Formats: sequence, C-alpha cells, structure tokens
Amino acid sequence: MNNRGHVQQPYYSNSLAIRQEIQRFESVHPSIYAIYDHLELMPDPLLAQQIREHVVCIEDSFVNSQEWTLSRSVPDLRLGIVGSLSSGKSALVHRYLTGSYLQDESPEGGRFKKEVVIDGQSYLLLIRDEGGPPEIQVSFKVNILFPKIDV
Repeated sequence: MNNRGHVQQPYYSNSLAIRQEIQRFESVHPSIYAIYDHLELMPDPLLAQQIREHVVCIEDSFVNSQEWTLSRSVPDLRLGIVGSLSSGKSALVHRYLTGSYLQDESPEGGRFKKEVVIDGQSYLLLIRDEGGPPEIQVSFKVNILFPKIDV
C-alpha cells in the first residue's frame, strides 16, 4: 500500500515494457529462422556449419546485448534447456510458448522470451534451448538449467 491507501501493483509497472520487448524480439526471429532454413540447402556442409555458428553468435548478442534489451530495472529469469537433439527440447519449449505441440527439433536451438507473473510480479523469462552441447557460458548465465532427457 502507498501512503494514500491504494494498493500498488508491481505487475503493471513492468508488464507493458516486457510485452514491447517480446514483440521487438519476435519480429527478428523469422529472419533468423529463414537463414537457418537456407543453410540446410547449402551443398557445402562445412561452410554451412561455419555460417550457422556465426548466426548463433549474432542471435546470442541480440538476446543479451544491453542496447537490445530492456532496462535492467525489469526483472528477468533465465532458463537454459539442454539435452540431445532427439530429446524433445524444442517441442517442449514450443508447447510452453504457444500451447500447441509441434514435433520438430531445431538443430540450432533457439532463444525465446515470454512474460511470466510470479507472486504478483511480472518477469521477462529468457529461454535458451541449446541445439547441441551447451556452451560453458550457459551454466553461468541462467537461473534455472533444465536437462531434458528422452525417455
């Protein structure tokens, strides 16, 4: 409560900024995914892999860079999901984000953002689906590391 007897809702103070960040972030993803699709068509697998690694670095920079993200006053939670290519990681993330099931594993993984509310507080959930062996930096940058095992 503030000094006028009104209950303040911390949820609303960050919610608009978080939704705008998610919209900005999602506007870039179709282009990134199109690059990955084109890489699948390249006849030179070594060159395709080298380009894929560069695109992953660009995507990581886009997700983590200060100038591309919200002010640090907006709380975030970082979730890393690791597992083999056939473990169902991408399908699990897709189900969580969209509510629908899509059995399609993404060899390059993915980076996603979603607004979550915990105890009345709005958070920006940053999800990192690792396409291969997790980079060493993942374990240092996440609040939660979720191993997905195919059973």
